Amino acid sequence: MKRRSTAAEPTGNILQHSSPLYLLGAAVLLLLFLIRVTAVLQVQSSTYDEVTCLNTARYLCERLSWDIKETVQHPPLSYFWYGFLVKHAAPSAHFDEQLRIARYAMLVFPLLLGYFIFQWGKTLWGPKAGLVALGLFTFSPNVIAHSGLLTQDILVATFMFLALYSFEGLLAAPSARTTAAAGLALGLALLSKYTAVFLFPLYVVRVMAEPVLERPPFGIPFSGKEIRSLLKKILLVMIIGIALLNLGYFFTGTGTSFNGYSLKSGFSLALSRIPFISHVPLPLPSPYLYGFDIQKYVAELGHPSYLLGQTGVQGWWYYFIVAYLIKVPLPFLLLLGASIILLPYETKKKAVLLIPVACFCLPFLLLTQSNPGLRYLLPVFPFLFLFVSWLVTVRNKTFTVIFFLFLGWYAVESFRIHPHYLAYFNQLIGGPENGYKYLADSNIDWGQDQKLVTRYLEKCARERKSVTVNPLWPSDGDILVNVNNITDIFRLRKKYDWLMQFQPVDTIGYDWLLFSLNVRPPKEGSFDTPLMNYTAGWIMSREHGDTAAGKQLAETALQQLEKQPSNRENSILAARCFYLLGLIAGQHQDTRATDAYFRKSIEAYPYFHEAYDALAQLAAYKGDTQAAHTLKRFGTGWKILESYAVHLSTDTQEYERRIASDPLDHVAYNNLGFLLWMQGNTEKAIHTLERAVLLQPSFSGTYGTLASCYYEKGDWKKTAEHLNNFFVTLFKIDSSVTQTVVFGEDRIILDPVLVIPPEEVIPPEKLSSYRQSTNK
Repeated sequence: MKRRSTAAEPTGNILQHSSPLYLLGAAVLLLLFLIRVTAVLQVQSSTYDEVTCLNTARYLCERLSWDIKETVQHPPLSYFWYGFLVKHAAPSAHFDEQLRIARYAMLVFPLLLGYFIFQWGKTLWGPKAGLVALGLFTFSPNVIAHSGLLTQDILVATFMFLALYSFEGLLAAPSARTTAAAGLALGLALLSKYTAVFLFPLYVVRVMAEPVLERPPFGIPFSGKEIRSLLKKILLVMIIGIALLNLGYFFTGTGTSFNGYSLKSGFSLALSRIPFISHVPLPLPSPYLYGFDIQKYVAELGHPSYLLGQTGVQGWWYYFIVAYLIKVPLPFLLLLGASIILLPYETKKKAVLLIPVACFCLPFLLLTQSNPGLRYLLPVFPFLFLFVSWLVTVRNKTFTVIFFLFLGWYAVESFRIHPHYLAYFNQLIGGPENGYKYLADSNIDWGQDQKLVTRYLEKCARERKSVTVNPLWPSDGDILVNVNNITDIFRLRKKYDWLMQFQPVDTIGYDWLLFSLNVRPPKEGSFDTPLMNYTAGWIMSREHGDTAAGKQLAETALQQLEKQPSNRENSILAARCFYLLGLIAGQHQDTRATDAYFRKSIEAYPYFHEAYDALAQLAAYKGDTQAAHTLKRFGTGWKILESYAVHLSTDTQEYERRIASDPLDHVAYNNLGFLLWMQGNTEKAIHTLERAVLLQPSFSGTYGTLASCYYEKGDWKKTAEHLNNFFVTLFKIDSSVTQTVVFGEDRIILDPVLVIPPEEVIPPEKLSSYRQSTNK
């Protein structure tokens, strides 16, 4: 086949046509990038996901076995890369030292990515464009933020870019060498993160677009023979990539058919029900398919998200659009707009870059219900850098001056945020100081500034300055709270809405907010909003001992709520006001009023488990231990029920009808057992739950509920037995578990299956001993 004039042509010697001056410039930019990322890693604490990543890497490299869920959450390339290094270089070192070594090992990949961005940019539009693209990469706050971390985002961005770079080389000059390079890059991408599966449809779209792009004036049209030959090469690329994927898993479970798996996601189950697919041996390692199924199931269920002051688990289709518009430097957005406006120029080459952007972004915009963060779109950034780098070739002096001014502005933005790149936000929302009003989680608060917070608190201790950290109830004075808490992203009931009424006076890394409050009621006695009256009432009574003012403010808030529409948020606020009035009555030893207020709190919002706990304490104070135990159980039950993102019936008769209709409905047995426990019918609950275990022995949640029931009954032997079963099934890759997102003491349960998390009933010291013995 003759050589074609494709858009990229990344073939031949990668150093060709590169003068020493341009290579020196690329080297300087990469060195600057390395220095800045290293400086960030030295001050940055481990992010939430990195702890799991390092522990999983150590486990996998020691046992070379994919037998627990953590080992299949992501493909193993990153785990092997730094896991074996830590195992041999620092096997007994402290966690922080192992983390440092692993992070430095991960820096290889962004450097590799940056170099090939330069090479592709040079190939597309010349060495100046290559340097511009590399410069955009070097100063990108989002790229710097994730480079060097143990998470897989920069890894998959690197190898997806290399996969498409080498694929363009194959289209330009099909040969054994370019085919092997494309297959190798594809395999490494698949071993990086599950999002690399987008490469397969992307290849199809790219090949389908090739005849269109090759029509005059772009190039020579393809013949039918050439298309068939190209398709054979692409098939060979996929075979090589899948073979490398299997090699990365040591061919574990390769050849297992769909009917040999225990799958959960709707996507996987739909495939497994297709007759001619369900029994066909799959050319994929079983841990890979299990992990993909888990990730797809999570995407289908949703993930706790925060956007523009709203929380939810189903996400918003425009989430990533908003995140991109406010987390990417404004000068780059303007340059990107200019490149789009000038799209008719260099149309073919630009189209080649926009195809992967479209193919990767559209599924996240249209198909997923999970909005965990902009980092999921990191693989499209390099293509947009190349797309913008074309502007350096525009031959207009005024435009060139403006272009380089914008590049300077872009670099200044990057230096200004140093070293807090993860929390970068542009001027469209007023900068990083306002980021917490728009996004949360890995967009701003990923636990990365814990070291800085510790130093700040140590300084305050030396200065004898009192600081309250993450108070769940209204408080006065200096308050330090992290973004994930103040936005209530990982809880279904808002607990920090009282603090969102105020403006922070300072920040630590932009993800920890410092407030200095001195809340006092106005001269006329109350505020205009019920939330502010509740907040002031709590502070006046609980912080300053002024129970008269606290009672008046709480009653005023209730009067204001009566005039407002009835909704969930107002019901919760009413419950909080009654709860406060109950606490105030308790301070005055008025047990009758205390009991009445706590019961009104539950009437206003049945899930207000704090009122149940308070009633249990009141019953214990009166000497009614049986009532105290019953109320405590109800409090625990409603606390668990409040954790569910999906509405579940609490009508036992509904589940009894389901069982009568389908005696094999293990979920109905499980949920009925939970409700029977909550009602105090422990013996019947155990019998019902044991029936659920017989029907579905791989579901860990039922074992946890059984362990809790037996613990309350005082049967230590049965408690231990079911706790062991709980942890064993919880960690197994083929087990059926309740999908739960945990943040501190808060959790969101996404599955429609009622379970008792054992930590709600069984003391931590007993629970940890069972967990440790199971892990051994």
